[in-house]
Amino acid sequence: MPTSNTNVEWLDYRLFWGKTGGEQAGEPSWHPVAYHCLDVAAAADALLAVNPRKLAVLARLLGTSKENAQRLLVCLIAFHDVGKFSWHFQAKSREAWGASTQRLLGAYMEPPPSRHDVDGYALQETLELRRRLEPATAGWDGGDLAAVWAAITGHHGQPAVDNVGRPLSAGFTSPCLSAAGEFTSDVRKMFEPLEAIEQPSVRNQ
Repeated sequence: MPTSNTNVEWLDYRLFWGKTGGEQAGEPSWHPVAYHCLDVAAAADALLAVNPRKLAVLARLLGTSKENAQRLLVCLIAFHDVGKFSWHFQAKSREAWGASTQRLLGAYMEPPPSRHDVDGYALQETLELRRRLEPATAGWDGGDLAAVWAAITGHHGQPAVDNVGRPLSAGFTSPCLSAAGEFTSDVRKMFEPLEAIEQPSVRNQ
């Protein structure tokens, strides 16, 4: 397992890469996971804005206003790749590791097999997502959010819940967890105000 630098000065979640390859001359070879998540959230926000009927259906299923539904859904979508903060994922690009997370995670090591969607799903309780999304989710229980979170994190055609009950990956060392926590905290602040949403029915999940 890589050693970690505990100096808070270096704990910048923008150093964790999310996309690599496809660079052009004069451009970086990697794109921060934080920015990638916000890119996807912005696209989702635009799609909901130009599909008012679909947004209305989603709002009705959630039992809330269209505006509140859009804020909650886009906020969740901005969390979709939070599993990429694991060092197991970061080590999938040795080039990006050397250019970014080496400061935080130390010397490069070959990673074990991993899936960032499953890792992201396993972060639900560690990141206290239900509390983080309050007051929208104040009346929900863990199972309510888990059903939604499985759809958010399992975005590559394979359900993130293939390994239900799987413990949090060893790839989440202290710097990785801190980065994921700070990122989700900062994103949540962008979506005020969130209003309370009643506990969703099983049918609507």
